[in-house]
Amino acid sequence: MMRSPTTVVRLLTLMSLSGLLPSCAIDPGPPKNLLLITVDTLRPDRLGFSGHDRNTSPAIDRLAAEGVRFQTTYSQAGWTLPAVATLLTGRYPSEHGAVELDYAMDPDVATLATLLGAAAYQTIAYVSHVMLSPEHGLAEGFDIYDDSILDVGHPHKVSTAEALTDRVLETLPSRDSPFFLWVHYFDPHFDYMSHAGWDDWGSTKIDLYDSEIAYMDHQIGRLTEELAKNGLMDNTVTILTADHGEAFGERGTWHHFSMYEEVLRVPLVIHGPSIKSGISDLPAQQIDLVPTVLGLLALDSAEDLPGQDLFARGIEPREILAERNRPAPFIQRTVICGTDKLIRIELTANVAESPERIENAFRKTKIRPGIYLFDLENDPLERVNLYTPENPKAIELLSLLDQHFDTDETSSKIVPIDAETRDKLHALGYLD
Repeated sequence: MMRSPTTVVRLLTLMSLSGLLPSCAIDPGPPKNLLLITVDTLRPDRLGFSGHDRNTSPAIDRLAAEGVRFQTTYSQAGWTLPAVATLLTGRYPSEHGAVELDYAMDPDVATLATLLGAAAYQTIAYVSHVMLSPEHGLAEGFDIYDDSILDVGHPHKVSTAEALTDRVLETLPSRDSPFFLWVHYFDPHFDYMSHAGWDDWGSTKIDLYDSEIAYMDHQIGRLTEELAKNGLMDNTVTILTADHGEAFGERGTWHHFSMYEEVLRVPLVIHGPSIKSGISDLPAQQIDLVPTVLGLLALDSAEDLPGQDLFARGIEPREILAERNRPAPFIQRTVICGTDKLIRIELTANVAESPERIENAFRKTKIRPGIYLFDLENDPLERVNLYTPENPKAIELLSLLDQHFDTDETSSKIVPIDAETRDKLHALGYLD
């Protein structure tokens, strides 16, 4: 993608001012294992290592203290299915194709599981979100893909973190070959539940959200401690991240409908042998996970991936791009260059002349069509829209959006949604 000279200069300046850029020597010894922990709806600013004043995340904080924690990491979509598919493929949503509730990934797109499986890795996944069912293509390449935790009950009535951890610990990977173990925790997704015996910080939504994080963090601690007891952590690269964040009333928005910072920002911690502990100010994004993993595991990639190995030297500056087609009827696209951020919100063609539907969607999401330009350095809460048609930054960023999204989306297989799944998706806010 072509960049204007001013964009490159600004990004180079940002990188030259950044703090620690992580670097590690890749040990050419035995193949390393990979443990990928993804947490649904996890905001980085509600974690201890990010400065939160509540003790919500002691287990995650230990991983962060011993590994590299990235200060700024972005989701490529802001909601589960396309974001997780990006984590597993290293592709933008419009490239892998899983951009709607009833879309599956393009089967020709390689996944981390297929790449590691070809390198003789055991590939095992335990997932706990209805959107991560095998029908969406996410199970491709996994020897074991266990989504049976979804059978325990309605997502607003049961918590799954403990039961999910129990299932993982019942069938730990063997030491006969290197393994890739992916565990996706659904808690602390809405509806925020209370947990007896855990810190009671109050009854507001964000209080309960913090309690859910603390409860889920304990389960992550159980997982990593048991792996350590079995000697499986010494040669394991552990990555903890999230699919997206969550809004709690900022600008009147709730949950994860928008492309504001509270929704797009996610935590990223990378821990393991040969990785020096530290903090990185290098902006990261979900497309970086696959090339970073392949670099850490000393494996070559035959794929021409858009992301970069975050531990490689000489990383080129680049813009951050995010895209989402939900909630209907909005099409949202975002580009971030340095501290400049532009969001473009358009309507799907079939509702352009339906003011009532647009107004109903606005009441639910507080999203309106338009172009929004923010200076994240001076306006981190994104309160002041600087957009005008004549604004040179707006012209530059809109050009970058057009360059990136000027091709048709990958054709996607349609996944039938049964009545039970539709009910769960409705309860989770995905369907009207």
